[in-house]
Amino acid sequence: MKKIFLIIAVLLFLLLSSFFYTKREDSQNVLDYLGKEKDFILSKYGRPSLIESAGGGGGEMLYYEEEKLAFIFSDLEKDIVNNIILLPGRDILGAKVGMRFDEIENIIGKPKKRTLDPYQNDYIMIYEIKDGDIEIWFSANSDNSPTEMAEVFWKGYWD
Repeated sequence: MKKIFLIIAVLLFLLLSSFFYTKREDSQNVLDYLGKEKDFILSKYGRPSLIESAGGGGGEMLYYEEEKLAFIFSDLEKDIVNNIILLPGRDILGAKVGMRFDEIENIIGKPKKRTLDPYQNDYIMIYEIKDGDIEIWFSANSDNSPTEMAEVFWKGYWD
């Protein structure tokens, strides 16, 4: 009987370990979604919690509440991910949305800009990666508040 319980415990541990490993790996590679087609996102995540119009030049946003993630397709002719929104609990480059700016800076390094955004009336911290091809904007209510969102902008997409 002990042997059966031990086997079940080991199998349960392996199953849970693989689930958590997959989630961690997925969240660290969120930048890999840039350039993915809408069909790929739908097949991976299924039906979104919300579909909304994307601001700016039009397009569409697929929001996945449970994943704390939204994909933006600004160019409907090509229908590929060109911006991403991450909400608290989601991580990027080793930093987690919900951390304060100082904590993020300790992980990622000095940002390109850290200031009040006069248009949104919140504080932003901007990082450029991949030779300026991608910008990541963390935003918070104050310079010392937990971040509420990170936006990934694929600037090179429009070049």
